[in-house]
Amino acid sequence: MLSMLVVGYLFLGGVGAGACVVVSAMALLVPRAELAAIRRANTRSGYVTMARVKQPYRRLIAPCYAAAFATVFLGCLFLLLDLGNPVMALALFRYPTATFISAGSYALAACLAVTLLLGIVWGASGVHVPYRLLRAAEWFAAVVGLFVTAYTGLLLSTLGTVPFWTSAWLPVLFVLSSLSGGCALVLIVACVFNTTGAFRQVLRRLVRCDIVVIVLEAAAAAMLLASAFSHPYDVAAQGAQSLLTGAYAAMFLVGFGACGLVAPLVLELNVARWESRFIMLIPAIAALVLVGAFLMRYCIVAAGMHPEVWTVL
Repeated sequence: MLSMLVVGYLFLGGVGAGACVVVSAMALLVPRAELAAIRRANTRSGYVTMARVKQPYRRLIAPCYAAAFATVFLGCLFLLLDLGNPVMALALFRYPTATFISAGSYALAACLAVTLLLGIVWGASGVHVPYRLLRAAEWFAAVVGLFVTAYTGLLLSTLGTVPFWTSAWLPVLFVLSSLSGGCALVLIVACVFNTTGAFRQVLRRLVRCDIVVIVLEAAAAAMLLASAFSHPYDVAAQGAQSLLTGAYAAMFLVGFGACGLVAPLVLELNVARWESRFIMLIPAIAALVLVGAFLMRYCIVAAGMHPEVWTVL
């Protein structure tokens, strides 16, 4: 049985890792010329290009990495509290195994380390780092963040005792939801640090990307439910039924479907029409996406642990 602490981890870890992917992609798209004060430092092997971040980018990229780190860290803390004995978590690093749990533990640690490092590099003024090393770290952050977004879904889908979770569409849904939540977290950070004006066009492109992600997320949710109804075990269909007409229908259809998918999609599709109100729409879009992301995870977990399902099992 999974507790609310685990649901909190699924939400915070996914959104934080999704933000890591999103902000790393944004950092990689910063033009080489915009990394001000690029200079050449003499080394034994010759010359190496060094880069220093300009002030406007420090105000956006660095806080986004910091928010991603804090969110993933809080999610890991929830997981440790649910475990009850943090010493047991260290055993995953001392005795690694070929399991999703072991691989996910290393991925979480790597995600925390690289987001912290990149947050410092992008946020500290006067810091020069090798340009290629900075780009390599950003690519690594994007890849490891993407793995963490998939990790929780893969972990649930491998629990054979819960037929509703044993679907290839579950990790896909978690990845897409995490990326959308990551976009929402970046939008919130931009509002908090008052960078929406300077990066208006960047944020508009991010909203357009989120439109695609939300549409794919809705399709993945539909495929997950369809796969449950076609599952050879009836308990999988019972779990899906609890989301559509059962105990969790209101939270899933209204909380996730209407608030987390339809409402932000409508707002994002009309951003061009409401250009003058774009900055005002950002908090509403982000809040709706995050609420939907949390309720989706809660409902998916609850449907798998539905009393009728466990009675049959």
